[in-house]
Amino acid sequence: NLSGIEIGGIAAFATNTTITNCSVTGDGYIKNLSTGGGIVGRLTNGTVSNCHVTIPITGNYTTGGIVGYCDGTSRIENCYTTNDLTTRNVTSSKLGGIVGSFYGRNLTISKCYSTGKLFSYSIAGGIVGNESGGTLTVENCFSISDIKVKQIGTNTSKAGGILGQGSSTKLVNCYFAGTLDAVKNYGLREVKAATDCFFD
Repeated sequence: NLSGIEIGGIAAFATNTTITNCSVTGDGYIKNLSTGGGIVGRLTNGTVSNCHVTIPITGNYTTGGIVGYCDGTSRIENCYTTNDLTTRNVTSSKLGGIVGSFYGRNLTISKCYSTGKLFSYSIAGGIVGNESGGTLTVENCFSISDIKVKQIGTNTSKAGGILGQGSSTKLVNCYFAGTLDAVKNYGLREVKAATDCFFD
C-alpha cells in the first residue's frame, strides 16, 4: 500500500526519465492527497512504455492510471490499466484511465488502453481526464471503462470516452466501448481533430 500527497507506484516525480517494463500489481492500493499515478505521480519530459497497473487508486485532485500529471514533452506507449480509479474532490478533480491531466508542450499517448471503473466528481476520461494546453495526440488507443462523474452543486460534471475535457487534442484510430454517466457526456466529440475513431 502507498499513500502520500504526491505519489506514484514506481516514482512520485520523474524528469527527463525513461521508465519501461514496469508493473504495479497485487492486493494493495495507492492513495494520494494531491497528484497520483499508477506508475508516476508527475512526469516531465519523459517516456513511460510497456507498463501496466492493476491495483486501485484513490485521489483527491489529479489521478491517472499510469501518470497523474504530465507536462513538458513526453510520451506514453504500450501501457494499460485494469484498475478502478476514484477522485474525491467535489470541485476540481481530474481523472484519466492513463493520464489524469496534461498541461505542457507535447504529449503523445500511443497503443494504450483502460478497462477499469472510473469515478469522479468533476472530470473523467477513459484515456485522459483533462488537457489544458499544449498539443496532445492520442493514437491507437481504446477504453472500455465504465465512467461516472457525479455532479455536486453547480459544477458541471464531464465524462469522455477518450478525453474528459480539452481543446487541443488530436485522436487517431481510437475507440470507446464503455459507458458514460455525467451531465455532459462527450464520447469522442470534444477534440481538435479525430481520424478513424468511433464511439460505441
